[in-house]
Amino acid sequence: MKKAIDNFAFGIDRASDIHALHGGLVSRVAPILRLDDLLRFELVQSVSALDAFVHELTLLGMLEIINGIRPSTPQFDKFPFSAKSVLQFRNTGNVDLLANDIIVKHSYLSFQHPDKIAEAVRLFSTVELWNQVGAKLGREPKDLKRDVSLIVDRRNKLVHEADLDPTYPLQCWPILPTDAEETRLLVRSVGFAIYDIV
Repeated sequence: MKKAIDNFAFGIDRASDIHALHGGLVSRVAPILRLDDLLRFELVQSVSALDAFVHELTLLGMLEIINGIRPSTPQFDKFPFSAKSVLQFRNTGNVDLLANDIIVKHSYLSFQHPDKIAEAVRLFSTVELWNQVGAKLGREPKDLKRDVSLIVDRRNKLVHEADLDPTYPLQCWPILPTDAEETRLLVRSVGFAIYDIV
């Protein structure tokens, strides 16, 4: 599991580097350059780090169940492993095909929205995720889930709609350095809280 949190920390550090780059450039370059796109990339990188983290954490957690390190969960018991993978594991003890089944089935999914993150965690843990994350961060779970959902919605506007404001042609939705930084810090705290809880 440590590999998942290390990779997450690396992804968040990359987002922090982007923020620092924006801060360093803003007073040094001509104002005609769109430096706020660096802030947009910081936001996207933060959410991407969280998504990748939940994917990896889920894979590792499910492999811990397969290897007898962690107890099974009702959601794990319903996971559709292929018969070929199960037979190979039974005959050889090699988990590679089971791991591949998990990776392939999850490759089309994103684990960004709070409900999707909780669904992924239920594949290897029975914790009441958002109740415990909220308690750890001193936040009401519904408020925390709302804030994470808003971040994901903004990320979706960035990557699927070019962050264009439909009411003002050829203009993007505004973004401030504080918007990107608050997003990164919240995503970081949520990721580390999830890791500590599961």
